[in-house]
Amino acid sequence: MGMELTKKQIGAEGEDEAEQYLIKRGYKIIGRNMNTRYGEIDLVAQKQNCLYFVEIRRRVGGAYGSALESLSSEKINRIKKTAHALLFKNKGWSQLIPFFSVIAIDETRDGRKTIEFMPDAFE
Repeated sequence: MGMELTKKQIGAEGEDEAEQYLIKRGYKIIGRNMNTRYGEIDLVAQKQNCLYFVEIRRRVGGAYGSALESLSSEKINRIKKTAHALLFKNKGWSQLIPFFSVIAIDETRDGRKTIEFMPDAFE
């Protein structure tokens, strides 16, 4: 049980960091933790006429490989289905160009962080 909370906290912290990262670069956050029956999208951001469905991957200590490597093909398919459901639900988004994005936050054991944004991470 205690472990679960830590995982949740790590996730929420990563979402805050990712959100700040995008806002600083001129993106507007238009959704956070958006759920459909297929799954959840961590962040939905907009910049000009583009819409970004952002998956946030946070890894501490690098023990399990990089944040990006943690994305399975099942997870990618779930993200796509979720995004399509959200596009269907939010008609106002239909004129925007959708992208599947990943923000990878990798943290070393001594607390150094790297944040990498891949706006067009997968098709």
